[in-house]
Amino acid sequence: RLFFYPDYAQFLGKTAGGDTRGEGLRNGFLNLFDGLHFSRQYASDKKTPISVENPRPSIMSACTPGHLESYTDYLDWTGGFMSRHFMLWGESQRQVLFCRPDYAKRDRCRAWLEWSLDPSVVVHLKPCGGLTPEAERLWASWYAERNRTITDHTDENVQGILARAELMAAKLSLLISWADGACLAPGWRLDAPVLSVAIEMTKLHVKSATALAAYI
Repeated sequence: RLFFYPDYAQFLGKTAGGDTRGEGLRNGFLNLFDGLHFSRQYASDKKTPISVENPRPSIMSACTPGHLESYTDYLDWTGGFMSRHFMLWGESQRQVLFCRPDYAKRDRCRAWLEWSLDPSVVVHLKPCGGLTPEAERLWASWYAERNRTITDHTDENVQGILARAELMAAKLSLLISWADGACLAPGWRLDAPVLSVAIEMTKLHVKSATALAAYI
């Protein structure tokens, strides 16, 4: 399930430390993000517990750096709530109202999204058979580089960001393979071009999060 927040600052503000209920909500998302079983019993209706097996939630939103500095702390980034987020820096963009929107592009994107999320398509996804030899060499080289970078940094925020970088790259690789249809073929393997794109995107995330970490 994909959740959209027009302004993530509202969520972060309501769940910041000091608010017991809000902090509990933020902590509850940790198990959901990690795909762990989730269950909760509400006092108002003790006969109807909420239980979610194999949860797969995602959140897409935007927020100003100032709000991230105000509503998160180093524990969030070193292994907590924010360490599960993939972050990219972006400049503010405003749409000029008298420009005609590209409705054709919007409709094409919507059609692709509806197709890709259709259960009849998802059920045919095939397990990944591993990496191609070229992709294995690329992964080993980048992994060694990341480990050297972790050793060079003494900032715990940065170490926490780098520690999850390979997980981010792996997830991105699978998403890209899903988007281009590669994972519909039996015995498919992750190739170097896809992995290279995922690694470069992950580097942007690390660069964005590291720049912010200096102010947390």
